[in-house]
Amino acid sequence: MQLRTRVNRLKASRKRPPKVEIPDDPVEFVEQCLSMTPYPYQERLLYSVLANDAAGTKTIMKTGRRQGKTVCCSWLAYYFALSNPGSKTIIISPTQAQSSIMMNEVLTLWRQTKIIRGRATALTLRLDNTSSVVAMPGGQPQNLRGFGCDLLLCDEAAQMSSDLFAACLSFLAASPCPRLVLISTPFWARGDYYNIWERGEGWTRIEALPAECKHLSTDYIEEMRQRLSPSVFAAEYKNSWLTGQAGLIPRDLIMSAMSENTENLDGLLDEALFDSGLADEVEDSSPSKKEWGDSWTSIGKTAKERPRRNEEDKTALEEELDEIFEELEE
Repeated sequence: MQLRTRVNRLKASRKRPPKVEIPDDPVEFVEQCLSMTPYPYQERLLYSVLANDAAGTKTIMKTGRRQGKTVCCSWLAYYFALSNPGSKTIIISPTQAQSSIMMNEVLTLWRQTKIIRGRATALTLRLDNTSSVVAMPGGQPQNLRGFGCDLLLCDEAAQMSSDLFAACLSFLAASPCPRLVLISTPFWARGDYYNIWERGEGWTRIEALPAECKHLSTDYIEEMRQRLSPSVFAAEYKNSWLTGQAGLIPRDLIMSAMSENTENLDGLLDEALFDSGLADEVEDSSPSKKEWGDSWTSIGKTAKERPRRNEEDKTALEEELDEIFEELEE
């Protein structure tokens, strides 16, 4: 008798939740089922990715920090799994920690609504309609083989390596209607994400600025403006790309110091100080600025006085410098 009672209690605790009609419109789903109100750019993302296109969709989104891109993609992943039985969604980022953040948002939505029963771990959600959402790390692209999906969400795509990006694209190869989403805060003006945004064909581009995100106060934005250097603030909150001038000592300045032409060193030094946010500090201490200028001019003169290298040695040096700069920029 005790066993029968326990079985009945277990069945009662696993009673199926009331059936909920899933709206055909993803924005209505967010508003009605999740009790949230999307921003305009979030609506554009949902409609773009889920467009009724037999060939699939390719969407790239560029947005600043703390503007709701991860939350919006969690809505997208959850809605896609609910409305497309048997579908597979993969969330991937350069690190497992980044992928886990979005996956945790998806699991929170599922636990709060329980529209369809399923099973979950920290990194997976498998619904009873046979759909699944999986979060994966991108740290070792060589190990990303044998996976397939219908919706691929690439978070922090601007920081994904070319090897990781190439490995991800293979996930969609067998899908009858592949949907690819790249989302990120701008980073360096190079790489796959940058190239796709600037000149990729067949992509829907969505850009969000702080003005569209009412939860970011003007006081917060102003505080970040004061804390960050001009170039980093522009990338984090104004959707600008970082360039070689973003560092304290830009590449052009170093290369000029090592060339035989030292005429532009002073001008490049001034630009570097301004871009790094140190111009005011240097201005308050004139001898420091002079010392900087003298140091770089001295390096340039030393390079000029050295015996001219033959073309083979110069090419080898340039290749070595390129490798060093690539490692530093990474």
